[in-house]
Amino acid sequence: MIESFVLCLFCIDRLKMFLRLTPIKLRLYALVTLEIDVFIGTIKLTLFKVKLWQFQTATIRKPIIDNSKPEEDLTPPQLQTAGVSFD
Repeated sequence: MIESFVLCLFCIDRLKMFLRLTPIKLRLYALVTLEIDVFIGTIKLTLFKVKLWQFQTATIRKPIIDNSKPEEDLTPPQLQTAGVSFD
């Protein structure tokens, strides 16, 4: 009697891999500062700061690998009567 078997070290029946790219954020500010040199050090004051422009990309989510298979139901359907019998 010859028996065969399959050795599977990394059995992966269902494998899913998704790609997720994080967004890029760009911001442009207008900044006006005043720097005063004194004997002790430097005094730096912000007089005006405003955001002029901003841009942000959307997050990209895509499936890369999807080898999962829906399991087939091989059992026959079971029919039930509604409680009314015609004899």
